Amino acid sequence: MERPHSAGRATRPSSPRGYEGPLPASLVKEYLWCPAYAWLSWNGPRLRAPPHVEVEYSLEPRAAVQLARALGHRGRVVAEARLYSPRLRVYGRVDYLVEPEGGPGAVLEVKARGAWGGGLHQEAQAALYAMAAEDAYGEPFKAYIVSRLEVREVPLEARARALVALSSLRRILAEPAPPKPGHGGLRCRSCAYKRWCPWASPGGNRGL
Repeated sequence: MERPHSAGRATRPSSPRGYEGPLPASLVKEYLWCPAYAWLSWNGPRLRAPPHVEVEYSLEPRAAVQLARALGHRGRVVAEARLYSPRLRVYGRVDYLVEPEGGPGAVLEVKARGAWGGGLHQEAQAALYAMAAEDAYGEPFKAYIVSRLEVREVPLEARARALVALSSLRRILAEPAPPKPGHGGLRCRSCAYKRWCPWASPGGNRGL
């Protein structure tokens, strides 16, 4: 799973629509989890251990192939597949990509848990991977969230939500300060960026 990175804001292309350069799909996931986190992880200090990183659930390659076949996908299974969509200006590294063969391809995004926090942020990341794969292969792709608890197909409507979130993320990244989160401070306590966040005290919740 690729992780958000930070760089000098002055070197990034921007417009009235916000930042227009390439963005990692994982940052859209983090934006939906907490927009202040997304802003800080992109514009803030580099941290040796990024905050809010899910404990990985390991899906071995052989198990990934078996799962792909059980889901009806017959193509070659590629681990840690790198994707980039010039159309969306989104990049990432999906855990497993199943190439199209006699039907749609698939992306398998592995998570430690199932629908964590409702799962919409996870669905957005997987949906962006599927769209990037479609751009690369010229064939339809399905997206799945895979965890110890479940294998969940990402609904097509997640794509529209992901694109709206991507547009909103581009706008807030060009702002001079992180936006106010909407989660009531519940996600501040475990965030390593709370030291720099104007919305969170060391104990969380300030200003929310």
